[in-house]
Amino acid sequence: MRTPGPDRGQTRSLALALALSLVLPPTPARALSLRAPPGASRREALGWAAAIAGGALAGPAAPAAAFCGAPYPRWTYFADWDETLARVSVPGIAAAAEPGVYVRCLGDKKEERKAKANPLLIIPGGPGLPHDYLETLEGVAGAGAPRRVIDFDPLLTGKSAEYMRMVAASNAKKGREMASEADFGDAQRQFLREAAGQAAQARAAGSAFLQKENRGLHVLGHGAFGAAAGLRLLGESLSTAGSSMRVVSLTLASPLARSGPKFNDGVPVADASVNYACVDASVASAAGGLAASSDSEGRRELLSSLGALEAQRDVVRASGVPVYVTLTGAELKADAGAADDLAGRLEACFGRVEAKRYQNNDELVHLARRDDYVEGLVAFLDDADGYVPPQ
Repeated sequence: MRTPGPDRGQTRSLALALALSLVLPPTPARALSLRAPPGASRREALGWAAAIAGGALAGPAAPAAAFCGAPYPRWTYFADWDETLARVSVPGIAAAAEPGVYVRCLGDKKEERKAKANPLLIIPGGPGLPHDYLETLEGVAGAGAPRRVIDFDPLLTGKSAEYMRMVAASNAKKGREMASEADFGDAQRQFLREAAGQAAQARAAGSAFLQKENRGLHVLGHGAFGAAAGLRLLGESLSTAGSSMRVVSLTLASPLARSGPKFNDGVPVADASVNYACVDASVASAAGGLAASSDSEGRRELLSSLGALEAQRDVVRASGVPVYVTLTGAELKADAGAADDLAGRLEACFGRVEAKRYQNNDELVHLARRDDYVEGLVAFLDDADGYVPPQ
């Protein structure tokens, strides 16, 4: 049960539970629950509580309050939610020391099954941005078909960075190996700057809540980098025999947005009437060392991922996976030709492509027009699932 409020994740209690769960031997194929496992000693629990209360384990800036500064919708007071860490294989880091990606899931699994709907996985842009600035898209869980929404903070960002520090400190005291930020050199950081690295983390995040479930997964990628990772994730699900992840739809949200819209260079200028508290939270807990070196870097990743799908166009077309693209005035003004080219290539590759243009908005249109944006997204997801709302 979720209790809305500024702490969103009840940070102190979750930190304690996580610390207890991660002293257990690693199991690479299984997500690690933030709940304390049976048999955790009272002494250990009290020791961690004292360390946290005493500030020995400092975390990042506090998350933004409510839905990006707006009051929580009424439905959130009754929504089920859960959090976990999902292990990710990173080149150059031993399997026993694999780091965990923080994953959050909101929504009712039982109701989702009854409606024969599929959950939505949201991939943040960047590289180097946690999920905070996309939190209003959790509104999908409260509209249309009962549907879970899965968010995650990529490695070295947000709560993934917070828990990495805590787990590394705990295991170091016990003589156990666990990756820390110091283990992420140039090669590891480059992996996280690539669509392949973001897709690997997205796959781990989605699998964490779909284990042993015969469910598909809607995927939304924001910005050029998030969209590139979404395309790559779809390609992997189509080309990998026996893949446990079945992508049933793909949403490319502002796929031509500049690298880290508003985050790296303070552009575009935010609409003064919109509360961007969650954007500030993402900036505060972003991994600056992963920021794209130029606006063209994310675009290259996007076109490379699309090119890989075009190489197996017959397979893509046969899958029948529908695509939803949202573009904004800022993107169209910057490069209308690129928008037309992208639309044409997507249409030729997928066949089923629906596009919506928000002419008078910047790349953060999901904040400026949150209700309208969620409504359009939900209509697409419901149609992809074949869900007909009860009369």
